[in-house]
Amino acid sequence: MACIYVESSITCIIAKKMIGDSLTLFLGMTYLIQRMVLSKMIQLQSRLTLWRKPHTASLGILKNIQDLLAVYKIPTVGDDSSRSVAFALQRVFYDLQFSDKPVATKRLTKSFGWETLDSFMQHDVQEFLRVLLDKLENKMKGTVVEGTVPKLFEGKMTSFIKCKNVNCTSTRVETFYDIQLSVKEKNNIYESFKDYISTELLEGENKYDAGEHGLQEAEKGVRFDVFPPILHLHLMRFQYDPQSDASIKFNDKFEFYEEINLDPYLRDIPATPAHYTLHAVLVHSGDNHGGHYVVFINPKGDGKWCKFDDDVVSRCSKQEAIEYNYGGKEDAPHLARRATSAYMLIYIQTSQLKYVLQEVTEGDIPSDLCERINEEMRYEMVRTCGRKIRCRKYKSDTSVSSAKYYAKIFTVLKQFFTLQALAGSKYKGR
Repeated sequence: MACIYVESSITCIIAKKMIGDSLTLFLGMTYLIQRMVLSKMIQLQSRLTLWRKPHTASLGILKNIQDLLAVYKIPTVGDDSSRSVAFALQRVFYDLQFSDKPVATKRLTKSFGWETLDSFMQHDVQEFLRVLLDKLENKMKGTVVEGTVPKLFEGKMTSFIKCKNVNCTSTRVETFYDIQLSVKEKNNIYESFKDYISTELLEGENKYDAGEHGLQEAEKGVRFDVFPPILHLHLMRFQYDPQSDASIKFNDKFEFYEEINLDPYLRDIPATPAHYTLHAVLVHSGDNHGGHYVVFINPKGDGKWCKFDDDVVSRCSKQEAIEYNYGGKEDAPHLARRATSAYMLIYIQTSQLKYVLQEVTEGDIPSDLCERINEEMRYEMVRTCGRKIRCRKYKSDTSVSSAKYYAKIFTVLKQFFTLQALAGSKYKGR
């Protein structure tokens, strides 16, 4: 089996095994992202924009996350992979780690309750991410991996209203799993963060009801208390336009960077610097009526980027992954790129890179989970071969070629079960 590998403008056909885990294990996952995270605001995740080896994000995209080897530790005994999000995700991760072929994602989409037609409809990336994390977090409750999801993805902020003329302040601590940043009339990511924490003056008819103090002029705003190890930034490219009574895309040029420092936006100076490294860029080309979706991932946090364009995975330059996706009319030399811009960014705290992106080995996967997945694979193979044989039965061809065809199927089955017995519970290919 081979795949296309592009580097320095030279296209080569290279055996998958020669490309290395950091690239080959992503095979087929971009298609998953595009089927599951599509929305008028966009397309992963995680890895699902973010999915690759159990050290992956997105499903955007999650799987680049070492603690999401915790996904392997979620109790799913008795679960059906077509109905259980947790078991379906375990199966996807397992297939990515050991299969040499593109990984099917039908079980995962089905486990969300999405039928075939629904899978091709656009889904809001934030909605998808929140539903996925919520389902995983609930499934982890009461287990040894409880708390993994908030540990990785949850940040905290404090919203406040402070009266200007009396001593009265109201505060409320809130949690978040992503941050929506405005891009309209903003030049870069820092301007958006500055706008996010800017205060609003409550005055005139909009004065604050301060209880015993009556209506008071006040300042309203938010301050970040802590950012999570894995930070999802949703760039608000798609917004409602009251004039046209429709959603429109803002393709304004908006700069973001490979490394960012978010210390200035925290309420207090953090013990660990809030320095982040860009891990993934989800990109949309087109307008609010549709378009094309691409994901760029920096698998090891070392600046070596990969491009996921449908089922084609290739190396790409840092410029192609970042600068070409700023948006605006002058962002690239080709007119076709004018409507191309990033709509979600995934950052990993620089001090956590080695922890978050470390490898997950076979020994990290519970043996009973391997057995259940292998059993499911054996059943699927027998069922698939059975369907092929039944289809051939209805044909009038009774030649020697048909007999050879049936013999080949049973030979493959025999070899498969023999290899399973010899290899034990670890599945290493199809």
